[in-house]
Amino acid sequence: MQQIGNHFIAVPNENGLLLIHQRRAHKRILFEYFTKVLNSNKGQSQQLLFPKEIELNKSEIRIITDMTDELKKVGFNFEVKENYISINGIPPECQEENLQFVIEDLIEQHKNSEDLLTEQQNT
Repeated sequence: MQQIGNHFIAVPNENGLLLIHQRRAHKRILFEYFTKVLNSNKGQSQQLLFPKEIELNKSEIRIITDMTDELKKVGFNFEVKENYISINGIPPECQEENLQFVIEDLIEQHKNSEDLLTEQQNT
């Protein structure tokens, strides 16, 4: 196994070489974890020593507000403020240093699912 340019991992297999995009693999792992926890209703929360504040625009605040129940079920503990969220607890599988990325990714996935639903309703 070898890392290539901080983005890929090269792993030899029986068919040759498998290239894995690290960020996408991480997204997939988090997606699988959150799906499993959401379906089991057994989300745990790891409390942060100091709250983490993440600035968001009004549209993103609306999306986070819409997702509050689901986010709390998987282990996020947070308060929504005017232009940021203050996160006090995170799922055990989530790393504090990746929190900004995770929240932005969850918002993006929610936007994409809303767009897909709207597209399906219009056809």
